[in-house]
Amino acid sequence: MRKQTLHYAVLIAIILVLTLFVSCKSKNAAHLSTKPEITETDKQNIQPDIAKTEQQNTETELVGVDSKEGDKTFKISTYKVQETHCGDNASLIDTDIDASPWFITIDLDLPAIEGDYAGIPRINAFFAGRKKFHYEENPYGFVISDAPCIEHSNMPDDPEDLLYFFERTATYGLSAKFGSIISISASLGGSAGGVGWTAVRGFTFDLNDGKRLALSDIFIESSDYLNVIHRHLAQGIADEIADENEDTDGFDISDPLSEEGLEMVAKAYEVEDFILSNDSLVLFFQKYAIADGASGVRIYSIPYSNIKDILAIDVNLPK
Repeated sequence: MRKQTLHYAVLIAIILVLTLFVSCKSKNAAHLSTKPEITETDKQNIQPDIAKTEQQNTETELVGVDSKEGDKTFKISTYKVQETHCGDNASLIDTDIDASPWFITIDLDLPAIEGDYAGIPRINAFFAGRKKFHYEENPYGFVISDAPCIEHSNMPDDPEDLLYFFERTATYGLSAKFGSIISISASLGGSAGGVGWTAVRGFTFDLNDGKRLALSDIFIESSDYLNVIHRHLAQGIADEIADENEDTDGFDISDPLSEEGLEMVAKAYEVEDFILSNDSLVLFFQKYAIADGASGVRIYSIPYSNIKDILAIDVNLPK
């Protein structure tokens, strides 16, 4: 009888615990719909696929990643900026098209950072300025205005039919964090005048002072890091050319490992085109840099273990 009573007591305790758990979970559901908690697995999944250069659609407008290191906290989330501007005159580079209708739309997922690091306000200010930056990427010289987009008598039903139609999409996301160093990637897309455009960008910062780090800051000053990078890139291109499964007809460099090929690689690579991932330095050539437009952005990775002797930052490699 005592055993049976004990069993009932245990059963009742379990039911109470489960009831409390379900209640807490339901209370958190509303909170998570706008500001989701991120598990360790989610932190890996949130990293944007940098091989994709079209806009990445997300179900929520806010996605967060939290971490704490020592007495410093860090949280990154994204917020959406969607704006449309149109008109039939503007301050233009080409004054001959003043009377032509124009239409510009931007759709951005921009990062916002919270935490205790001193450099966070400076980094947030940089990304807040990306709205103006992306708007002014339009090739027509249209000047951003706070005026609403109003219909004009000569505006077609479908703005994409306009000669001066410009669209820009951009999705920013955390790629890696090592101590106070963060790296953020951006997948960019859009079109201008009916011609599609894609790109990948990388932004690496020191959270302590908000400084944007250059490629030279990632490596030991005395190292010959550029030559090392160029040779890794040349080898990556050569491997692709040798791979029969790769479509390499559009490459501008036929023999990247030759002296002439290495010079072409060095000339084509822009030193700001890099990001840090969890295990590699990721380098990319923008569209048309080393291949035809159909080849898109070409992306190459160098594992940190291959360049650990010349790295100036701690990327958590095993000792």
